[in-house]
Amino acid sequence: DNDIVLDFFAGSGTTGHAVVDFNVQNNKKYNFILIQINEPIDLQSPAGRICKQFRLSSITDIAKDRIKRAIKSIKNEKKDLFTNNEIDIGFKVFKLNTSHYKQWENYHGDDPGELEALFDEMKTPLLPNWKPDNLLTEIMLMEGFPLDSRISNLKGISKNKVHLIESESCGHRLLVCLDEKVYSETIKALDLADRDIFVCLDTAVTDTDKARLSDKGLIKTI
Repeated sequence: DNDIVLDFFAGSGTTGHAVVDFNVQNNKKYNFILIQINEPIDLQSPAGRICKQFRLSSITDIAKDRIKRAIKSIKNEKKDLFTNNEIDIGFKVFKLNTSHYKQWENYHGDDPGELEALFDEMKTPLLPNWKPDNLLTEIMLMEGFPLDSRISNLKGISKNKVHLIESESCGHRLLVCLDEKVYSETIKALDLADRDIFVCLDTAVTDTDKARLSDKGLIKTI
């Protein structure tokens, strides 16, 4: 159990489909990783015209849709297995993308006003319209936590949403809050071990809050 089946050329997702079916039929907990270049489909071909009807424009879209349909079919046919929500046959999709952080560009001009404007722009390190879930994944990877880390909401916190990230491959925990303000009640309730890391937006905490958090563990601000 808990072994990982890797398909580096996933195609239409046959490997993932097979693992999902095998797990349910044999009460196993095998995991799968599918890797596929986002190759476009020829929507003018006979098969492509069918894909177009289902709004599938790439090989990756076909794989995701196939596994979703397989899971839906299993849930409809074996409803008794999911009465207590103990079985998780879902999957996550990750794609290579640009960073959420602004990249510093060296200035080669001689206009102090332009340089000052560049510094002002970098006061906010994140690109506009960043999405919390995607930024959380990037923070997790930057801090050395793998994609299969366990992510949950920290219990006992009412005013903020604090993500708790844990992994057997890391000897500490990662706590992340991406709210616009971290309340004093949250800071007081945080129970950080010596090696735990707490990450939040720099504008979400005052200097006093940072001092209080540093007494509890390692704090990193964005």
